[in-house]
Amino acid sequence: MAMQDIQNTLIDIISEHSLHNVDKVGISSDLRKDHGIDSLKIAEMIVDIEEEFNFQFEASALSIETFRTVESLLKYVQSRAEVA
Repeated sequence: MAMQDIQNTLIDIISEHSLHNVDKVGISSDLRKDHGIDSLKIAEMIVDIEEEFNFQFEASALSIETFRTVESLLKYVQSRAEVA
């Protein structure tokens, strides 16, 4: 999957769990502050991301740093999607 396709798909997933539509999800957006994504929504997003990209999050990646911004999550997903 191309990098832009990964980004677009991830933004679609985030917007499904966000308080905003896809047009409001920017690469530097803070998932909690800007989009109201709490721990329950993060858990739901993890399931959706794992299913969409066919990989499982490593335990070490299940941290606030991975899920702080769209960009930090995108970097992790891109690294895992390339491995899968």
